[in-house]
Amino acid sequence: MKKIILIAIFVLAFMGCDIMYNNPTETELKGALLELNPATPDFSVNVRYGEPEWEKILGFYKAETKDIFLFLVNLKTEDDIMFAAIHEFAHHVHSTRYVLPKKGEDGYKDYEWHNGDFQAIMDGLLRDAKGKGIYKGDRTANGGFIELEA
Repeated sequence: MKKIILIAIFVLAFMGCDIMYNNPTETELKGALLELNPATPDFSVNVRYGEPEWEKILGFYKAETKDIFLFLVNLKTEDDIMFAAIHEFAHHVHSTRYVLPKKGEDGYKDYEWHNGDFQAIMDGLLRDAKGKGIYKGDRTANGGFIELEA
């Protein structure tokens, strides 16, 4: 009986790991993003599998450290993952092309982070990603980043 329970636990644990490994790795995601804009300054991609501090957050970009964070627990499909990665990468590209307010500076809290410049960058990246087969969806920068299919 102990053998059967141990085998069942091993199989369940293995299946959980297998599901996790079907998601793109940090290296794969960074490689795909660099295909869209090879000349961009260096950045890192950090994939998290646990719950984020905020319930509906899919990812965020930390300009101070040039880190993209993605929360795969809230992303249901490969296209959702790529859309979120491209969205956060657009923030990175945006912050390297324009002088943006830094955390703690005047205007930081009131800055329009998803302004026309950001949306143009995002739409260009999505168009390139679709053309290269990296992203297969049909959302645009204006199309609900938070409103993903359940």
